[in-house]
Amino acid sequence: MGNVIHIAYQGGTHGKFLRYFLDKFCATTPDIKQMPFDADGRSHNQITYSDAFKWYLPAHTRPLTEEPEFKNIDQPHIVITINKEDILYFHRWVHNRTWLEKPPEADTTPDILKRDDLKKMFLDMDNCLFLKFDQKMRQNKPTNSFLFPVNCFWDKTLFYNKVNECVNYFNLSMNNFDDSVYDTFHKQLPFINTRFRVDEIINSIKNNEDINIENIDIVEQAFISAWIEQNNDYINVPFTHHFFKTTKEITEWLKLYPEHYKAMNPNLPKFNNIPNPFYLWKNKK
Repeated sequence: MGNVIHIAYQGGTHGKFLRYFLDKFCATTPDIKQMPFDADGRSHNQITYSDAFKWYLPAHTRPLTEEPEFKNIDQPHIVITINKEDILYFHRWVHNRTWLEKPPEADTTPDILKRDDLKKMFLDMDNCLFLKFDQKMRQNKPTNSFLFPVNCFWDKTLFYNKVNECVNYFNLSMNNFDDSVYDTFHKQLPFINTRFRVDEIINSIKNNEDINIENIDIVEQAFISAWIEQNNDYINVPFTHHFFKTTKEITEWLKLYPEHYKAMNPNLPKFNNIPNPFYLWKNKK
């Protein structure tokens, strides 16, 4: 098959599963009988792989402030990418992954602070560390690289289509895919059944409908908070331990928001497409 194909990715973007899938169904590598999934659904089981596909993380540090360190840059690469529209679900997945690797009792950060930090990130996506590092990966990727969007992992049709594009790009010989592999992977993705729940909530707010939102997680709360502030001038979502319980509470709160509390939001990078001086001043402090 020629050179090793290296899969470079940020943690949490399913690089190990892609390595397993390609190695298992590649017609020129030994058949793999085992499934890769551990008890938590991650592709972390110890399996004997061929040397045709390898994975690595171009960054091992947090926060992602360093330049990516690509290895074997003269050899073929698959680079898993992240787009803005992926960040909400990706953050929900990463938070779940962090919980798996670090027990909840070890995390002493109050939810009120987590929600506020995430809200600021959603308000200023250009400064999201995952996206900034993704841009560095794209700019510095090895010459012979195939880009594999992370959102393709979350839908079978998109995944199969993108794998087939990758196979054609590298001129690989593959056996027919066994649906049970992808189906098992997809079934164990955290929150996959509620991936688009915030869209339903936002539509309910727009249409003045009332639905219960008590069961949404901290990342979704932050995203909705950011959406409210982006779509309502001079309004700040309350910094409080408790979040709205229904969409009706949100619409009523917006209607009743007193004029004398309205002020320029320092978390918005721009207002009317003009740089926000309060935001610029805050970031100079």
